[in-house]
Amino acid sequence: MRWLRGSVSLRAARMAPALAILLGATSIATAQPTSAAPSDVFAWGENVQGQLGNGTTIRSDVPVAVAGLTGAKTVSGGADFSLALLGNGTVMAWGENGFGQLGNSTTTSSDVPVAVSGLSEVTAITAGGNHSLALLGNGTVMAWGYNALGPLGNSTTTSSDVPVAVSGLSEVIAVAASYNSSFALLRNGTVMAWGLNEFGILGKGTTIESANPTPAPVSGLSEVTAIAAGLGGSGTALLRNGTVMDWGYGGQGQLGDGTETSSDVPVVVSGLSGVAALPNGGESMALLSNGTVMDWGLGSNGRLGNGTEGGSSDVPVTVSGLTGAIAIAAGFEHRLALLGNGTVMAWGAGGSGQLGNGSETGSDVPVAVSGLTGATAIAAGQYFSLATVSTSTTPPPTVTGVTPHHGPSAGGTLVRIEGTNLTGATAVDFGLTPATSFRVNSATSITAVSPAGTAGTVDVTVTTSGGTSAITPHDRYRYRPHH
Repeated sequence: MRWLRGSVSLRAARMAPALAILLGATSIATAQPTSAAPSDVFAWGENVQGQLGNGTTIRSDVPVAVAGLTGAKTVSGGADFSLALLGNGTVMAWGENGFGQLGNSTTTSSDVPVAVSGLSEVTAITAGGNHSLALLGNGTVMAWGYNALGPLGNSTTTSSDVPVAVSGLSEVIAVAASYNSSFALLRNGTVMAWGLNEFGILGKGTTIESANPTPAPVSGLSEVTAIAAGLGGSGTALLRNGTVMDWGYGGQGQLGDGTETSSDVPVVVSGLSGVAALPNGGESMALLSNGTVMDWGLGSNGRLGNGTEGGSSDVPVTVSGLTGAIAIAAGFEHRLALLGNGTVMAWGAGGSGQLGNGSETGSDVPVAVSGLTGATAIAAGQYFSLATVSTSTTPPPTVTGVTPHHGPSAGGTLVRIEGTNLTGATAVDFGLTPATSFRVNSATSITAVSPAGTAGTVDVTVTTSGGTSAITPHDRYRYRPHH
């Protein structure tokens, strides 16, 4: 099945990037970011299906508040819908819902957030083209939405408008989704994949494009610490040694291995080292530990961010003039970077207002998203963008290290948490469970006692008046099984 209601097919989108114009509304909001009701999530860009969540279907070239949404920790964008993970472990969704991708027991679209049915203790979310995944605190995964090609992973090809359990998965620590495929990173450093195997994106040594509704291992991967995937058709894994491997579609250099050839097994991205993080949604990007960003693949609309338009690069290039980045995200034809000062930069295609700088013009170098300050997390959908923000004037805390990285499930381990802006911490959480106790040593150090937990990996977060620290690969703590 190549054409999905409410979206464009992956292959057709590659052949006709200008199709974005056909999906756009005929009017555009240009007001500066405002909110009639409290919200800590903002969105901008295409809105024909209500994916901006502001009660309209009018696109906006500047950030607008998602209606009445507070307490969000992170966000994710699909083809034409959005997700937000709240601090209480529940999930909200809005936008297109023809396949049940909002997970609220209906197939009726919504231009304001609705609760995803029956979810609690969620620790991570990701949106694919028309399906969604949620990682639970116990290391299992739930999925909902489009499933004719098996991306829900529940051993069927029947779509679901409520979350269903992905078959046979446990000890999962991260999830990612491409247009019609899904991925899970296990605690042992290996990766599982399921769904459509277009261009070998499942990484199992074949390009047979059949539905694969049950998770299976990605070949040859170990010591993986983070994964990413997006709407362009490739998967990405960050290894413990700071290098990156890609697989799937590589026709315009998207695998970054010096070729323009797809691969049905992971290949090493050329010349990358010291990688700290992968994009929250999207592929062919990497954030280095020095705060700079690398990009590779198709260069149309300036999406490489290096001052050029057109062509492609089959090896990573440096995004121009960008320093101090702490998180990155990729849409179909645009890119985002969150800076440590809470501002957001964007580059690439801008025809739907997805750069958020008050125009519908693309940019081949990063430009500032208008009026957005205090951002704590970012995400990009197909032709729109999302950000969570802190409403406090106090800078949000960050967690840059956790020592030791593991301890017994009985709890009681003395853990040193390193980061920034930790003064005045009001809470330290191991996943969804508060630390047994903690002491703030300085603005860069906290000592906490781990609570009891279930075997698996959790994110250690710190909350201050400036907000809660963003989830990163550096804040992970693993509970060992009790023996």
